[in-house]
Amino acid sequence: MVLKLHTQRISRIIFVSVTLFVVVVVGVLVLRGRGAQSLPAEPVDTKADYRIKEVSLQEEMKDGVRWQLQADQAESFEQAGKTILRKVRIEIQEPDRSWTVTGDEAKWSRPAKTSSSGGT
Repeated sequence: MVLKLHTQRISRIIFVSVTLFVVVVVGVLVLRGRGAQSLPAEPVDTKADYRIKEVSLQEEMKDGVRWQLQADQAESFEQAGKTILRKVRIEIQEPDRSWTVTGDEAKWSRPAKTSSSGGT
């Protein structure tokens, strides 16, 4: 009889311990999930000359090649001669094949603007 009561007591202690452990783990996961959601999705302060959301460009050439670029956001820096695209998807279609390129971020560089003086 004493052994049965002792076994039941140990079983209850194990059950309560496991229940408390599960509650603590779930609580930590919920709190971490809420903390991540409260962060801003994108930086508000930027030094870009232009900032564009939901970019979509496409071109079809005479030889049948088509391409389409889609991005969630683009920031253009005129002086530096670069544009940064975020969440990018480029689809290229040729007459005999096609492919898709995706990325979290892409950088397009062009020659930087230079100031010209009315020289010689």
